Amino acid sequence: MLRAILGEEGATIMNLLSQQPLTDEEITKKTHLRVNLVRKILYKLHELKIATYRGVRDKKTGWYVYHWCIHPERIDALLWKRRRKALQLLDQRLRYELSTMFFRCRNEGHPKLTFDVATEYGFKCPDCGDTLEHIDNSQVVETLKNHINCLREAMNSNNKDVNQ
Repeated sequence: MLRAILGEEGATIMNLLSQQPLTDEEITKKTHLRVNLVRKILYKLHELKIATYRGVRDKKTGWYVYHWCIHPERIDALLWKRRRKALQLLDQRLRYELSTMFFRCRNEGHPKLTFDVATEYGFKCPDCGDTLEHIDNSQVVETLKNHINCLREAMNSNNKDVNQ
């Protein structure tokens, strides 16, 4: 999941920082990434509360040098929070799919309409005027249920209460 959030470069930077605190310039030298990309990823890690930095004034230049480090214990909390949010969104979408009838004409790319909107258009497609037909969304419902069950199982395997 972190790779999806931060990309391959972010995973590389996290791996480096898990070994020792480093400055952005040290990371740039070791990864051969542009310094602005390294900083962007470091700021994202900081925003996610996974990384922190400590500023030390360079005695020669007077500039601050920032040493970054990773807090691995915070990663589980972040992943738990993201999974919980995903579960809420999937539950919300499932309720919507179960409580709504959808209609669409036979033409590819034309809008899928709810019953109320289809009624407003007299069950005629607003794009082409063809008759709207009921859409069987049972496959979407089953897919959502499967994703929800997989996510709940994954969360339960971590000995966490899903309803927290």
